[in-house]
Amino acid sequence: MIMFMSREEHKPILFALAAVAIALGITNILLAYNITTEMNQSNRLDVNSIHAEFDGLKNRYDAIDKKVEKIESKLIELKEMNEVLNDIRYKLVNINTKDENNNNNNALMHILDQSLEQRVKGLEGKEVEDGGDFKIMYIDDKHFSRILSKLKVLDAYVDALNSKFILPHDIEVVVDEDDRCKNASGYYEQMKKRIVLCYSSIDRLMRLYPDDVGNSILVKFLLYHEVAHALIDVYKLPIIGMQEYAADNFAIVMMLNDGDDIHPLIWLYDAMREDKYATSSTTTTSSRYWDTHMLFVQRYYDILCLAYGSDPLRYDRDDLPSERAYRCSHEYSSSLNAWNELLKPWMKAS
Repeated sequence: MIMFMSREEHKPILFALAAVAIALGITNILLAYNITTEMNQSNRLDVNSIHAEFDGLKNRYDAIDKKVEKIESKLIELKEMNEVLNDIRYKLVNINTKDENNNNNNALMHILDQSLEQRVKGLEGKEVEDGGDFKIMYIDDKHFSRILSKLKVLDAYVDALNSKFILPHDIEVVVDEDDRCKNASGYYEQMKKRIVLCYSSIDRLMRLYPDDVGNSILVKFLLYHEVAHALIDVYKLPIIGMQEYAADNFAIVMMLNDGDDIHPLIWLYDAMREDKYATSSTTTTSSRYWDTHMLFVQRYYDILCLAYGSDPLRYDRDDLPSERAYRCSHEYSSSLNAWNELLKPWMKAS
């Protein structure tokens, strides 16, 4: 016999079940809240731990970075000290060199003393003083006495150089004729810190280009080329590539920046484009490609490009290919900026 309960009799049971369900729900909510709270606290602890580790790593990185800076600074000091030691080495070599004229040795020792003193001042961060000038000297040579009056233009060029550059010591510019002039137009003697310009080469340039203004430009190029070698040496300039190319580049860029008309120089190298070594019957074509000087044809195009890049209205492209011509303005400005940056510490205030 099945017994059915009335609605009134169900109510207590329903209330009891509802109460149990509510209690279970509240318990689950509290449990979920506690779990969430614990997870959040754990996450916060993890994040804080990560931040702490990151800060620790950053501090270690900063400490290492400072050590690296100190090491780099020491390396620079060692490099500069090595350059000073090289100057001392030159001095010792010359002191031990037997020379009949002791006055020459004494003068050289004085020059090297001045150079060393200036280098040490630079290492100590002190302002470098102007310790010397380019000083021109004409060695008496009766065979070339007829061109001496025209050579006086060199005095003006030397004065202009002295107005631009701070030197650690005097650098002689000697116009002379010696055995080395058989194979060179001029040269820089690193051991004696002097420039030698050859009478015979200057005379040849003047015969090639008889116009006084024109041949004075050729003589200026000869002087500035050797001045570049001197400045690279005494300033210890960092030059990448062949120093002969750098010397050519310095001379051309400085002359263009001075406003000189270098058409005579372009004309000269145009006439000399056929390399004398390659066309000589006494040597093979490849035997002089090892030489530090570029071929005349290369020098011609470099000079033409720098001139055209400095002022396209003043200098024609002539036979300069368009593949090179479109870059010439950048080549000139890039070279000028590079020399200005390298020479800035040694330039006198204008």
